[in-house]
Amino acid sequence: MGATNGPDPLLQIENLRVHYGAGRQQLNAVDGLSLTVGAGQTVAIVGESGSGKSSAAMALVNGLAANGEWEADRILFQGEEISRHELLRLRGRAITYMMQDPSGALNPVLTVGEQIKRVLKYHTQLSKAEREEQAIELMERVEIPDAASRLDAFPHEFSGGMQQRIVLAMALAPSPVLLIADEPTTGLDVTVEAQIFALLDRLKRELSMSVVLVAHDLGVVATSADEAVVLYAGRVVETGSVAALFQQPRHPYTMGLLRCAHDLHDENVLNPIPGRIPGLGERPQGCVFHPRCAWKTAECEAAVPELIQLDGQSVACIHHENLTE
Repeated sequence: MGATNGPDPLLQIENLRVHYGAGRQQLNAVDGLSLTVGAGQTVAIVGESGSGKSSAAMALVNGLAANGEWEADRILFQGEEISRHELLRLRGRAITYMMQDPSGALNPVLTVGEQIKRVLKYHTQLSKAEREEQAIELMERVEIPDAASRLDAFPHEFSGGMQQRIVLAMALAPSPVLLIADEPTTGLDVTVEAQIFALLDRLKRELSMSVVLVAHDLGVVATSADEAVVLYAGRVVETGSVAALFQQPRHPYTMGLLRCAHDLHDENVLNPIPGRIPGLGERPQGCVFHPRCAWKTAECEAAVPELIQLDGQSVACIHHENLTE
């Protein structure tokens, strides 16, 4: 199933909310995320651990934990408005998910070939012989050396990077139009990380596929994504093209993330954002970032800032015009 090249976005979701039940409490993990993914685009959801990135991604494939719930005002897929139930029917077919931990995604007692063939059996009409052939082709596509001879190998016989390629092969098996990649290089060294992202970019172009990339590293986003949504403590604080966010960040949090990335890669000096991201039960009143913000005022503590449209970017900061590095 290939992505269309029409004017309508591939996926559009408005005002996504995700919450978890904790006893009698309802803890909000994502509060009002809107996302638009164009055909052939890579859109990144960026933020620190605890920002709600993975909760948002899992909601899109209805994969939340048992105590998790989600809702949205509107969902459009390939130009048509669909229900939550219809979105669920697309999971594993038109929309697939690439987990961040391959050791958790792969069954240790089944060969990798058997795991790929099971996906093909469930989501395609291929015969047994065709599934065998397709499994080898998928392993070759994700650049597994000697694919045919390694079809009967078990996950522990592969390195972490090769395991992640197997997970990617399984995600590609149903020929999706949208791949959700949740921190796909967690735990891998920088060389393998670069290889995985180069592979993902090549496959996206070859298969006319769109990608939602969950990431915390803006250096990765700079080379792998077209658009980005910056999420902090469950709320969108800034959106825009990756080029615009790097050239002129408009929110203090985005600026802080960029300083961390620049210092780490260019100067080898850590310059972390002061403080920590609040837990689900600790969200502050007003702007969620104000406890860590150098530009905060009393107004920031009193009211939740709305997303303001600015030349193709959106920012939720009342002081966006006065920010300086």
